[in-house]
Amino acid sequence: MIEIGEALKEIFKDITIDGIAVTTHYGDQKELNAWVISHKSTQTFPLIWYVLNKTTPISKDEFEVNSQLILFALSDVNMMNSERYDKNYKTYLTPLYNEVNKVLSKNKFVNIKENRFGLPFADEPNYGIKDTDLNFQGLNQKSKQKGITIQVVDARIIFLNNLGIRPNCII
Repeated sequence: MIEIGEALKEIFKDITIDGIAVTTHYGDQKELNAWVISHKSTQTFPLIWYVLNKTTPISKDEFEVNSQLILFALSDVNMMNSERYDKNYKTYLTPLYNEVNKVLSKNKFVNIKENRFGLPFADEPNYGIKDTDLNFQGLNQKSKQKGITIQVVDARIIFLNNLGIRPNCII
């Protein structure tokens, strides 16, 4: 539901990490790539990306969704994890994760049922880059793929399980 994406943009609009304003947007993979391309000349990272998913009405103005927020920071495919930790996770992604948890838990129009100690998450260094995909130009040859987001990024995927939200009360 697009209204949830707009509501989350509103909720997260004032977040800054390490003095940098965080950008928020939403959509599917095609939308993410188009968005990154259209914002090449502006500061696009760190980025909070809401993944659109099936939405269930639970009252007149409240909806429930199981979805994801993906937190992105620009990266370098050649970084080792210890350097990646210092430059991206410690500096941007972990503080951004903490801020997202705080902002969502304090918003009276958002209800996250599984948020006692923080939202569940998974880290994805070099998000979307795979070494094991087949290269269809040569049978059974492996090739390094470009990142799923066109640019090389590290990510923290936050799982929104049973997120209750009243988007029209926010936007």
